[in-house]
Amino acid sequence: MTKSDIESILLEIFESLFPQVASEQLPQLKQTDIEQWDSMAQVNLIAAIEGEFDLVIDIDSASKLQSFDECVQYVHGQV
Repeated sequence: MTKSDIESILLEIFESLFPQVASEQLPQLKQTDIEQWDSMAQVNLIAAIEGEFDLVIDIDSASKLQSFDECVQYVHGQV
């Protein structure tokens, strides 16, 4: 799977979790930039990533995924 493929899939996940944010803004934003990205949204994000990419993300890694780019880099390193 290419990095571009991962970005496309993650963009769909982020769009579904944060529909109030314009799609073109999502890749540049961090958790602190999105008010709705709270602890529950983080759990939903991790669950969606795990389901989509057939991964198990440990708690330490999950807590470090605080931006779109960090999610891309993490998944790219795992698949």
